[in-house]
Amino acid sequence: SPSGAKPQAAVAAGTETDGDDEDFEMDEVAEELLEEVIEALLSSLRDKDTVVRWSAAKGLGRITGRLPSSLADDIVGSVLELLSPIE
Repeated sequence: SPSGAKPQAAVAAGTETDGDDEDFEMDEVAEELLEEVIEALLSSLRDKDTVVRWSAAKGLGRITGRLPSSLADDIVGSVLELLSPIE
């Protein structure tokens, strides 16, 4: 994992939320699948190809917009970690 941070839940495709974490539920299979997708997209942000990086950023933005705010914050934090200089 490039960021070390893994979101603990996710949203099935097409599910909109209003940022209210209390009403958010997801089954275990969908959660695991979305975690894999998010990790792949985070990894793709470091690709040498501009189109791949742009597409990964777009995908992360679309997913993040559908998650409750606490989970979206985890993804934003992971992206910010990627922007930090490597020590």
